[in-house]
Amino acid sequence: MLRDITFEIHKGDYLGLVGPNGAGKTTLLKIMLGLLTPKTGRVVLFGTDVREFKNWPKIGYVPQKAVNFDVRFPATVMEVVLMGRSALRGLFRSFTEEDRDQAEQALKTAEMWEYRDRLIGDLSGGEQQRVFIARALVTSPEIIFLDEPTTGVDAKSQEEFY
Repeated sequence: MLRDITFEIHKGDYLGLVGPNGAGKTTLLKIMLGLLTPKTGRVVLFGTDVREFKNWPKIGYVPQKAVNFDVRFPATVMEVVLMGRSALRGLFRSFTEEDRDQAEQALKTAEMWEYRDRLIGDLSGGEQQRVFIARALVTSPEIIFLDEPTTGVDAKSQEEFY
């Protein structure tokens, strides 16, 4: 159970939540993102209560189990990363050259550019995780929430990530 939690995160801050399994780290993160509602208290993102917050492109998020999806999902790595740009464009709108440039940069940052034309389901768990990190980066968010972002990523890649 989470109780009496208060903190502020400022631009340039890095904050890590550390604790044993079941301590509430993921629950707290989901509350901060408005995915779960706290019984009491409130969450404020960029000066706005999370229940009224609308500027989601400012937020990047990689869930703990980002790789739990149907491996037969017929999307390429590039398409998965471009999905992150949908928050800026709106669903069913064509992607622009800027969108593609941002996706390329995000994939290069995650060292997954060479995989851009491969199906996401054909990648290893660690490679998929890096694609989802690229998807979180593609909008150039002001804050990124990562819930165990290196799950399934080998030790060398973890070091490079951090």
